[in-house]
Amino acid sequence: MVRKKEGDEVIVNGDSIRVQYGVHAIKLSPNYAGKTIKEIIDLTSGILNLPDDGVGVIANGEVLDDVDGYAVEEGDKLEFVKSAGRKG
Repeated sequence: MVRKKEGDEVIVNGDSIRVQYGVHAIKLSPNYAGKTIKEIIDLTSGILNLPDDGVGVIANGEVLDDVDGYAVEEGDKLEFVKSAGRKG
């Protein structure tokens, strides 16, 4: 990761955090590293059109049960999924 300062802003050049829900996918700045999955869900819910009743989370290929206990790292790949048995 490379950090450089331009004016008052610190720019981080590192691996982005990929977030996907269905066909929607975005890349978040590495500056979001350290946030919890819950914070990422809150941040991206409108952008990715996440359902109000929650989503399952797969981080780097592993299913997560604790969205408050996992801190996102640079280069993480997060996938939000509907829980099995739900329609729509």
